[in-house]
Amino acid sequence: MKTLIVDKIPEFALCRLRAMKCDIENVPILAPRELADVVAATECEILVVRSTKVPLEVLEAGTNLKLVIRAGSGFDTIDLAAADRLGIRVCNCPGLNSTAVAELTIGLMIALDRQIVDETDDLRRGVWNKKKYSSQALGLKGRILGIIGLGNIGQEVARRAAAFGMKIIYSDVVRRTELEKELDLMRTPFDELIEEADFITLHVPGGSQTRHLIGRRELAL
Repeated sequence: MKTLIVDKIPEFALCRLRAMKCDIENVPILAPRELADVVAATECEILVVRSTKVPLEVLEAGTNLKLVIRAGSGFDTIDLAAADRLGIRVCNCPGLNSTAVAELTIGLMIALDRQIVDETDDLRRGVWNKKKYSSQALGLKGRILGIIGLGNIGQEVARRAAAFGMKIIYSDVVRRTELEKELDLMRTPFDELIEEADFITLHVPGGSQTRHLIGRRELAL
């Protein structure tokens, strides 16, 4: 099938697609108007995107378009209503980047606790202030991590945080009973989580229900 890929994708992934006899065209696109023109010109049947937005004009340009694949989680970059109206199917790759995001989350928490960015900036300016930074670091062990959204990514964060000896509380529309037993998690009301946690990490889908989830009121808690 004629497949148009418009964001960067690893070479090994392109090779696997070609091995499946997909007719691949990889064209990095920036503007929706530009994307619409390429979709029309290639007459592609499958469109693969990562961060590129797929609005109505792009979907309408795909006279042969049957499927839009988001190489990531969530659908917030794709006009789902228009796709449904035009009979174009849309799918994503949930969980594909869970490990990478979870590792980055833990890395950022360590960096915050140890003030690695500030310390590195000082060092590059020739300032060595070990006493200041080492005395302020409390470490992750025993600290409270609040996870908002315990889906694929949130669960991977919880597993890694548990290995650091953190106490983990979470807020989610779904109760994760098995994971609570496995990692000694505690489901906690949203406001209570914000009040108690030393670190808060959000792993929720984009959209109207989660937009502005953290604002002035929540930060004040």
